[in-house]
Amino acid sequence: MAIVHLLAHFDDEYAALPLIEARRDQDQWFLYVADYATPALAAARLAETRVLLAGLGLDPGRAVFLESGVPDGGLHRDPARVMAAISRGVAALPTVDRLVCAAWEGGHQDHDVCAAAAVRLARDLPGRPPIDQFPLYHG
Repeated sequence: MAIVHLLAHFDDEYAALPLIEARRDQDQWFLYVADYATPALAAARLAETRVLLAGLGLDPGRAVFLESGVPDGGLHRDPARVMAAISRGVAALPTVDRLVCAAWEGGHQDHDVCAAAAVRLARDLPGRPPIDQFPLYHG
């Protein structure tokens, strides 16, 4: 059983730190959807995220860059491609028993796409896992 954090960008997990730390003893995965301007930038940002997870005592290998092919700031332009990348990523994980994502707040279109994707994903997964949302803009 796994908790899957569905996140648009490397660093979005900072707002979910209370949820992450409260579940430190559970199997947590962090899936990142948006692509970056260059592969070098994506690699650097992934490395930063893995350092953070390791500092929290979590397996840094649980941070997975989905390489959706959809650029940062543009997830709303190609939701089918975003869902395909998420579906591939989730298929490689243990059974998902909970999803975590940024709340739909209208603060950034990439975060809102991940919130919508979490709802669709939960609908299609066995047991329809619950979704925990965390605020980024409106507390």
